[in-house]
Amino acid sequence: MSTWILTKKSLFKKTSITFQIHQGGYSITTVEKKEDPKLERYRAESDDAARLEIEQKIDELVRKGFSVVQQPPEEVQGGVIYGGSVYAGVVTEQDLQDNAKHLADLPVKDYDPKRVDEDVDHYVFRFRSDWDNDTCKEHLEHFLAHPSAARAKGLVIGQWATEMYDVDASSIVNMLVDAKEALPNLRAIYLGDITSEENEMSWIQQADVTPLLVAFPELEQLRVRGSEGLSINPITHSALKALTVESGGLSKSVVENIQKMDLPSLEHLELWIGTDDYGRDLSTESLSPLLSGELFPALTYLGLRNSDIANELAKALTSAAIVSRLNKLDLSLGTMNDEGAEAILPLTQLEHLHIINLHRNFISPALTKQLVSGSVPCDISDQQEPESYGDEVWRYVAVGE
Repeated sequence: MSTWILTKKSLFKKTSITFQIHQGGYSITTVEKKEDPKLERYRAESDDAARLEIEQKIDELVRKGFSVVQQPPEEVQGGVIYGGSVYAGVVTEQDLQDNAKHLADLPVKDYDPKRVDEDVDHYVFRFRSDWDNDTCKEHLEHFLAHPSAARAKGLVIGQWATEMYDVDASSIVNMLVDAKEALPNLRAIYLGDITSEENEMSWIQQADVTPLLVAFPELEQLRVRGSEGLSINPITHSALKALTVESGGLSKSVVENIQKMDLPSLEHLELWIGTDDYGRDLSTESLSPLLSGELFPALTYLGLRNSDIANELAKALTSAAIVSRLNKLDLSLGTMNDEGAEAILPLTQLEHLHIINLHRNFISPALTKQLVSGSVPCDISDQQEPESYGDEVWRYVAVGE
């Protein structure tokens, strides 16, 4: 989903306007210091038509003194930039319904054995099966044997079996490792491009992904969806710039090993914490080495997303040394309410931060007003209402199951 954010400050108020393209149109969210957020929705015949209308509106606002603090890249560059990170795969909750559209600065396309040579320089190929056609490994094997594989910059692996519930990703990992000589230019891998309609995230059976990092020392981006059976060993990898683990419940052992890795080039670390109902057994204390600021010297984006301990994380971040090295802080898709939002408020005054992403939490309108009045742009879109059952109040992460 493409997102633009514009801001304008005056002596007495600050205005933030967010444009987002959605299926069937786009939305505009306007936030002023003393007003409730105002949401407007518009229909458009296509994403291109929506983009054109948005760009016209942005031109008008710029002439009125607004500054663009976030925008998507040009289409030829691929990828959605969120808060300046070209590695962001899921920007908003709605993106969870879709398969990947971009990777390694290229659009993603389902593999067509008849168009390999024509497409390899212009697309990243996705290999996947579905309920009726078990083609993932067949197509991957075909591609790895093709001379054009040597030109591939990225690979996306979707559903790797017709029945996913008892088939892990180890055979895919082994295929790629065995074919490492055929992929000299590979820079990005997305293992698990699987939507909830294909298989729930917490049902995905992953594997040890360490062999991928060992086999591809020039790999710059590794994105993994699903953490059941996932493992990663604490190795050194000098080229990796982005590591993303999307999970409905992340294990303490995986996080501990990531924190023991030597990743001198890592700029983007995105961990979906999840919920204890689906396997999360870590706490904020488990992240102490990371929050200390002593790890990953190149890190500028930290995402602790989809977390049922979002309030605790917010409190820990207020005094965390790592924040002084970041320009993007992402706590979206979680269960943060006003307790966590109040803890975050001092961070909105830190001039070195480019953006704080609080999309899809449970923050009240009163606190969202305070958040957007700071000097740091905050995405406070799509705040949720908790559910009540008798005397109990429940807040849910975007992805548990």
